[in-house]
Amino acid sequence: MGDRKPSELFRYLKSHATALTPEDFILEVWKTRLPSHIRNVMAASSATDIDTILKLAASVHEVSPAKQVSAVSDFTGLVEQIQQLTLQVNALTQDRNRSRSHGSQNQSRGSQNRSATPATARDDFASDWLCFYHRRFKEKATKCRGLCTWPGNDARQQ
Repeated sequence: MGDRKPSELFRYLKSHATALTPEDFILEVWKTRLPSHIRNVMAASSATDIDTILKLAASVHEVSPAKQVSAVSDFTGLVEQIQQLTLQVNALTQDRNRSRSHGSQNQSRGSQNRSATPATARDDFASDWLCFYHRRFKEKATKCRGLCTWPGNDARQQ
């Protein structure tokens, strides 16, 4: 409805309807666009004449128009503030997670053994099936342990 009066809204809807649109249909659409406090009064009314219905809506609107408009504008402002705060919290959470992951990587690197296998070497082969020596030294490995699936092992094991 915006800042229109109920009668202005009805005239606006009627002006945008075609000549074949029944006035009862326009009235029903108009009722759905009214604020809830006006709709509640309209539902309790038994008036059927359009002029009477418009006068009733106008009188209800006069009782509390400013209060309803300010509440809607306050609500809109609150929704925008909540959206902005949500974006800020998400950004801060992502920054915090990034700094934690970088910090934990740096801490774990310091405590790791220098002979640990780089991630790229582990990713090249199925690390669950390769022995330590093949994971670390690949084709240069001279010792092989366990059920290693290194391609050259078939000839060695026979």
